[in-house]
Formats: sequence, structure tokens, C-alpha cells
Amino acid sequence: MLHNHLACCYLELKQYDLAIEHVKFSLVISEKSLDIERIELSYMLMGDIFEKQQKYDLTLECYEKLV
Repeated sequence: MLHNHLACCYLELKQYDLAIEHVKFSLVISEKSLDIERIELSYMLMGDIFEKQQKYDLTLECYEKLV
């Protein structure tokens, strides 16, 4: 969860590469522990970061994983 919080902070600071780095790390941890809620949160956050970068194809990929 800490890495998702850091990703949110970096998102607010518009440091998107660092935000993605932390959300990916969070995703790895969440997948290892099979924590579905945190996996979903990570994909949602990653989609939000990609949206801010106007990388809409990657945004859509992240959001589709939530369905």
C-alpha cells in the first residue's frame, strides 16, 4: 500500500515515471499475496497515471483489467 501512496504523491508532482515505478512495484507485491483489492487499486492508479500522460492505449489496457 505504501507504494501506491508514493505513486499518488508522484502523480500529483507530475513525476509520472516515478509514479509508474512505484505502482508497478505495488502490483508485484499485491499479485504475490493475491490481494485482489490492491491489484485493482494498482491498475486503476496506473490507468490514471497513463491518462495524465495522454497514453490512452495504456490507460484503456489498465482499466480493462478491472472489468
